[in-house]
Amino acid sequence: MAKQILVIEDNRDMLENIAEILELASYQVLMANNGKEGIRFAKEHKPDLILCDIMMPELDGYGVLKILVEHQELRYTPFIFMSAKSEKSDFREGMRLGADDYLTKPFQDIQLLEAIETRLKKGRSQGELKSDFTISTIDSLFNATKAKEDLKKIFDSCSLESFDKKTNIFNAGNLPRYVYKIESGMVKTSMFNEEGKELITGLYAKNDFVGLMDLFSNSNYLESAKFLSEGTYLRLRKEDFLQAIYSNKDLAMYIYTKLHFSLNIRKERMLHLAYDSVRKRTADALIWLDEIYNKKGVYPFKILFAREDLASMVGTAKESLIRTLSSFKEEGLIDTNTSEITIYDKEMIKNIVA
Repeated sequence: MAKQILVIEDNRDMLENIAEILELASYQVLMANNGKEGIRFAKEHKPDLILCDIMMPELDGYGVLKILVEHQELRYTPFIFMSAKSEKSDFREGMRLGADDYLTKPFQDIQLLEAIETRLKKGRSQGELKSDFTISTIDSLFNATKAKEDLKKIFDSCSLESFDKKTNIFNAGNLPRYVYKIESGMVKTSMFNEEGKELITGLYAKNDFVGLMDLFSNSNYLESAKFLSEGTYLRLRKEDFLQAIYSNKDLAMYIYTKLHFSLNIRKERMLHLAYDSVRKRTADALIWLDEIYNKKGVYPFKILFAREDLASMVGTAKESLIRTLSSFKEEGLIDTNTSEITIYDKEMIKNIVA
């Protein structure tokens, strides 16, 4: 079966010329006119190799690669940059981000074909070897069920504490002293820039742990945590928590997988904030709310969530958020009433790409 190659290039003449060469060499070719379209094609078709221009409007080649490497199914796909820029710094940047090769325009047909042939042989086999050791593999190295039971026993010795809406759990700059296990309510973590603008970095619900990352960093909290509704939590002293981990391999590996997953999710969200439109970011924020607080997946799903907080999730002004929500409402994707948002179907919102 012919190998499938995705070519991402904003210059139409260049794109068609490369496609013609590859088709003559018996490759199947997918053509994308920009970075965003390229990411969509990559996710849909899972190509065998990606050729990508660097200098493109809206989303450049570096941005494309940063987003794709966060997806398990695409992170080991051979990736070749194409650019008219030939400075060493550009080459290093491409390699640092994980590119497999770098073609400087103009290049000869033979250079293109040889680069592709080489990467298809080396890149895929190396990727398969690397992908053998994943979080799924790690899961098989320890007893997750036992780890959850042990963790529950540890927190069962803690007293349940109740809090009102907008109560702070901890503030940025504080020294981490506890691990917090949410028993009820909604919690957010957030960071503020020098102008006091807030960006929500995490949402938490029942059975989630808050403050884990900073606990292991040996430094003060980089973000603040606050209840968005009335709620309760259990808190365990840092020393007791670390001692439990050091003496329990299953528990240590379980916490590692949670931290690894959480870190990857945050990295992906930061990339979307940097490169996606307000419309797409708003859709992602609604999906995020649904995934955290609609565990049963029952629709329509209603949630009380302040517009200011939703704007802080999207990374935009409240006015821009309200306009976007209004357009979603007109399209029949959601309904709004004061602070209440009704999501009719998460899958419909997932189809928003721009």
